[in-house]
Amino acid sequence: AANVTLLKALNLSIADNINAMQENKLAELDAIHAGFHHAH
Repeated sequence: AANVTLLKALNLSIADNINAMQENKLAELDAIHAGFHHAH
């Protein structure tokens, strides 16, 4: 039972990490996009 709980916790943290990474990439793209438009 403890192993299942641990696995669930790991899966949640992995999902959170993936979400955070995707949000960071989107934020970077927005910054690049804004900089590109600002330069033109």
